[in-house]
Amino acid sequence: MWICQRCHTENHDSSAVCSLCGTQRAAGRFAPPAQPRSGRAAAPPRVSIPSQPDQTDPAPPVSRGGYQAQDPYQEQRRKKRSPLAAFARALGAALLILLPLPVLVLAVVRYEILAAAIIPFLTGAEGRPILGMICYALLSLTAVLLSALPGLWTLLLARSVEK
Repeated sequence: MWICQRCHTENHDSSAVCSLCGTQRAAGRFAPPAQPRSGRAAAPPRVSIPSQPDQTDPAPPVSRGGYQAQDPYQEQRRKKRSPLAAFARALGAALLILLPLPVLVLAVVRYEILAAAIIPFLTGAEGRPILGMICYALLSLTAVLLSALPGLWTLLLARSVEK
């Protein structure tokens, strides 16, 4: 069996062209096996090549070095971005910035009130003040990160809508 370099379809060793896309088999060690000589020459296989490129062309092949060939339809796909995806990206970016901001402001402005309630609960009445401040900072950071989640989820949704 050999694999087509263009569409990655598995083909029989006896075929000289890909059964899916019609690409010629590569030369060298991937050359077709030697056919037994006979009095008659075998007819070449018929290959139908589409006149227009299909919109669902497979991904370009990747060589051993990791280099991926340029996709000829990448420019067309880039231009066809939907307005819904653009709106979702903008909304996600706005949520990612605007939701954590009030949480951070409240954590700084209302430190005395919140710290008086939270620090004795976490560290005890005789706890060290620095330990209480560290606990308060970690809880504030956790609240800021949790408030950023809706923006991140919206950006992820925008990426899935774009594809």
